[in-house]
Amino acid sequence: MKIDKQAVGRRIKEIRLSVGQTMEQFGKNFGVSKGVVNNWEKGRNLPNKPTLLSLSYLADMDVNELLYSDYICPRCENSDIRRDYKFCQVCGLKIERAGNEQ
Repeated sequence: MKIDKQAVGRRIKEIRLSVGQTMEQFGKNFGVSKGVVNNWEKGRNLPNKPTLLSLSYLADMDVNELLYSDYICPRCENSDIRRDYKFCQVCGLKIERAGNEQ
């Protein structure tokens, strides 16, 4: 399965925002600069394997979910669902885990 780097970048940005950190602060957690974090979030580069593991742990997801999961509401197909939301902001569908109807 092909990795959509831009989708991974969006998920990384969601993780960073969910912990309330700037790119610089977030990068320090992984020993990288804010420029590297920016490249991840823009989908230009992917983090290395140890960093992917740390990111997935931080977000309470497995690495495969970080790399391949799409956050799409099954009712209205809203694709802008953040992991920390419990419902779709467009249609109000309750979400157990982003992308899964409850």
